[in-house]
Amino acid sequence: MAATRVFTALSVTAATLAPVGWELMVGVAIVLTHPLPELELLAAAKIGFAIVLLLGLWFFKGWRACGFLGGLQWQGWSLLWPIWLAAFLSGLQGFSETDPWRLTAWAAIALSIAIGEEGIFRGVLFALLGETRPRRTVCITALLFGAIHLSGLASPLDWRMIVAQAIVTASIGLVLGAVRLLVGSIWPGIVVHATLDFMGLAAAGSVTTALAYEPEAVYYLLGSAAISAGWGLFLIRRLPHRVVFA
Repeated sequence: MAATRVFTALSVTAATLAPVGWELMVGVAIVLTHPLPELELLAAAKIGFAIVLLLGLWFFKGWRACGFLGGLQWQGWSLLWPIWLAAFLSGLQGFSETDPWRLTAWAAIALSIAIGEEGIFRGVLFALLGETRPRRTVCITALLFGAIHLSGLASPLDWRMIVAQAIVTASIGLVLGAVRLLVGSIWPGIVVHATLDFMGLAAAGSVTTALAYEPEAVYYLLGSAAISAGWGLFLIRRLPHRVVFA
């Protein structure tokens, strides 16, 4: 039993540090490269990471345990309404990008981000943390999901926006995690996550623009975090005491 706990702890640590290290390397590359080829760097990093993750799941036969065989589960999409709302509000700003090829590239990046992050935080970590305490699993993975976004502190972006983004990401993680367990599939979270990121990136035209510091932007992020956290905690109370991941 002790050996199993040690193995699980090491697996969780490795699965968490891998995307953190990846994000830090990308941040350093952005800092050291001038002018910033942001689209190319993000495409290589995010699409590459998603591919590596999917190949790993295929090799270790982790599709089912990580929720990739659960289907679209349309009935659970409405439970993600705070995230859909945030995506809708981003879309109302209009798109800074007009070139169809760049829009396609941003869509591919957004989908890759969603597959990579959901696959790690609502897939691999859920499977590793086990079945007996799903509420704890959702909360731990949501905190880790927010913490990974603090890696942006290694980039030239304003720290206040990075911290606000980490807070709202952790809050969204509560919603994504609860819905993942309530519907038994990772795909609703991937779709809404990709939609939110695409709307934000296409509206701003770049990550640096999207996270440019403005007091109003910080207030908006913190307000979104409060709404998402409240709804996420409500959904967590509806979770069963045990969830089977495989």
